[in-house]
Amino acid sequence: MRVARVLSIILLICGMAYGWSFWMPITFEDSPGTWDSCTLGVEPGATDAFDIGVDMVKIPSIFGFWSYFVPPEGDVSWLAKDIRSDRDTVVIWEAEFENYSGADIKARWMPSWIPADTAKQMVAGHAMVLEDVPYWVDMRDVDSLVIPVGENAFFKLLQDPTFMTFDTIPPVIFNWYPEDGDTVHDISTYVRFDATDETELDTSLLAINFWIDTLDVALISTKIPIPDGVTVQYTPIFPFTPGATVRAIARVQDKGDPPNVATDTIHFHIAGGSSPDDSVHALTVMTMLTGFPPPPSMSGTKVDVVELGIMQLTDDMGMTVFDSVPTGLYNVVATREDYFTAGEIVYVERDTMIFIVLMEDTTGGGGGNSIDGTVTLDAGADLSGSIMTLSSVMGEAPDLTEITNSDGYYIFSGLMPGLYMVKAEHDGYDPDSAFATLFFGDTTVNFNLGAGLPPEYDLLVIDWDNGDILMPWGNGPAELFHVMLPGHISSAITSQDPDIASLDLSGVSAVVFVTGNRLGTNAMPNDASIGALKDFVESGGSIYWMGLDGARDFDAGSLVAKQFLQLFGVSLGAEGFSASSGNVEKIILSSDFTSPTFGDTLTYAFRSEADHFVDELLVTSGEAIAISHDGPEPAVSAIRGAMNTVGSSARIITSFYPHAVQDTDARDAFVNEILYYLLDWADISEAVKPVAHELISVQPNPFNASCKITAPGKVEIYDLSGRQVSIHPGDGSTWEARGSDGTELPSGMYLIIMRDADGTITGGRSISLVR
Repeated sequence: MRVARVLSIILLICGMAYGWSFWMPITFEDSPGTWDSCTLGVEPGATDAFDIGVDMVKIPSIFGFWSYFVPPEGDVSWLAKDIRSDRDTVVIWEAEFENYSGADIKARWMPSWIPADTAKQMVAGHAMVLEDVPYWVDMRDVDSLVIPVGENAFFKLLQDPTFMTFDTIPPVIFNWYPEDGDTVHDISTYVRFDATDETELDTSLLAINFWIDTLDVALISTKIPIPDGVTVQYTPIFPFTPGATVRAIARVQDKGDPPNVATDTIHFHIAGGSSPDDSVHALTVMTMLTGFPPPPSMSGTKVDVVELGIMQLTDDMGMTVFDSVPTGLYNVVATREDYFTAGEIVYVERDTMIFIVLMEDTTGGGGGNSIDGTVTLDAGADLSGSIMTLSSVMGEAPDLTEITNSDGYYIFSGLMPGLYMVKAEHDGYDPDSAFATLFFGDTTVNFNLGAGLPPEYDLLVIDWDNGDILMPWGNGPAELFHVMLPGHISSAITSQDPDIASLDLSGVSAVVFVTGNRLGTNAMPNDASIGALKDFVESGGSIYWMGLDGARDFDAGSLVAKQFLQLFGVSLGAEGFSASSGNVEKIILSSDFTSPTFGDTLTYAFRSEADHFVDELLVTSGEAIAISHDGPEPAVSAIRGAMNTVGSSARIITSFYPHAVQDTDARDAFVNEILYYLLDWADISEAVKPVAHELISVQPNPFNASCKITAPGKVEIYDLSGRQVSIHPGDGSTWEARGSDGTELPSGMYLIIMRDADGTITGGRSISLVR
């Protein structure tokens, strides 16, 4: 048995509390199909020793590969979860690996889980001892680190105290909708407020409270960043009661020490009766024109509401009003000769005003440039219907979409200078994409799409969750499961509620089937789709069914739906209770599917709408892998998950969302166990790794004098007129914002472009110089 031992060191430089809190799992892979995970993080009140209720002890594995963190203080030697104090200016975690057999160990993490904060940095490195780490990688820029045999892994958090200030001013809560005292006719109205702070608002998971009457809905609300703060919006799953008076209370805090707290309360009345879809509203569009001298009149700008197919011209004030606009989401586009086309995406549910700024076209293009072209199809007679998507690498505009005509022709017009990505897609054909640069003239990009081959994936996630939102992450359960899969598993996710019978499953090793949980009355796939899944499983395919209300719906469905449910070795024990009854409060997960002994009792994150009608299963020929604990007494059984194996087919079902288990280590172990059965039983010997996306890193951006540019190779730098101003090796060295002749470049936006050996553009991004 080979052992790599790693020690933990904490450097306490300053005793200031930052009020910063985050947890992040790190997955360690010994060899394909063999991994273990630990969780690191910081939060107020934690210590460098073992914290009961926060840290978690690691249970050693006698034979298999395992990893753990070692705390710098206390008697506990092995930690699966190591949460440190937010008062530490520098925190260093080191891991220990046991029973490894591969040539190296790969650490993986999700960069998006690291909170964005200019005063903090997360880096990773490896060496025999801390002092010998040759380099550190920024964990926001990469998602993995290879650790050679005999070396140790280090994860370091840096918090700069110079960014912290003494703060006595509380945050501000404002911009309520509905406003205090309003009467609302929409019984499904959302409730929203804005909160800002002059220093830094605390937006961590438990720092914001939002009560609707007596229920705190903060965890199931959407949080949208705004300058200096956040917008918090709650959309009710259950409509408000007509005639009711609703009380809404907001509580927020900043990151002071101690934190400054602000609260605000409003009341509004529900009139009821009308559905928002039946109401109409006024949409006012105000246009503004840049450039000097200003035009003699603001009239004549054409404004289109794309989805409604209506157009109006602005008046002398640059304004136009669309009456009787139904509730909905709309693309509003403004066009004018000698100006670049501009637009806004707006959700209209009451009288609304938006502003659109049109920039003057000084390139001589007469109102922007265009990208057009033709899409041809191998062995395809009908060239119409290809979906074209245009994405701005500059990031200033939303994606644009066009459909090719019968000749396969498309055009995007009214475009500003810059770098764009054009993508062509057509059902039954492999998609293709290309970069295009726009400076003074129009550009043509043609595509020829080849017939698509059957997809080959380790795992296909079939998204039949009815568009449910799994809060607080803001993703649906199918999307969340897909993005949290380990990086070495090749996977794909379908569109929302696909026709499963039309999917080609011949190259798929296993399927994750996600059904929704909406008031106990979900839409279900048709019998042809259910039959296609049934055939896949009975032919030896493995499946994991993540469906809260699935057993109830399928048990009450058609004959083929009942037969599909029986494949999992269960029948419906009882329909779950409604959210108002409590339903699931805790889950006990089996640490080993083959053992009758269940592991720790774990808190389930959501005890409200996300638990509505979580079915109780009755095991017939399978075996239980998860049971519920606490909550109302089950009618028949407390089993919430089961597995049935027939030959090479592993069939697993849970009537809860594993990602709602609060303990990340137990959750990840449970999901990894599921993946092991799905993929190992399907004889997957080596996962196909997706091609990594090459990134261009610019730090800082925007910048006022110089920046560091890191790329896989040499990059070219252009101004927006199309003139190449500099070349940089992309080695992380400093670029002084000077042209090739050594002169200082003026303030403005510049394009960085990366090419391959053939000169084809393979990547790019915009940078901003502000002197």
